[in-house]
Amino acid sequence: MESQTNSIKATKRKKYRVGRVENGSKIMADTVVLAAGRKADSVLIQSLKDTVREIYTIGDCVQPRMIIDAIEEGAAVGHKI
Repeated sequence: MESQTNSIKATKRKKYRVGRVENGSKIMADTVVLAAGRKADSVLIQSLKDTVREIYTIGDCVQPRMIIDAIEEGAAVGHKI
């Protein structure tokens, strides 16, 4: 479900009430996953470059894409090392 959210509130029953911007409706959820921003962030990689022998970048660290891309890259690196 893709939607803009304006609030997430925990309830007493370990659920979340999510308020939606489009029509003001609210939905209940067991789990809420936030995806904020779609920009590669290489700050950590840059800071580690001179301190480790090998470093591999995969997934959104390279470029934001689909999860399958990160899985495939992770598998390829795993086989390599």
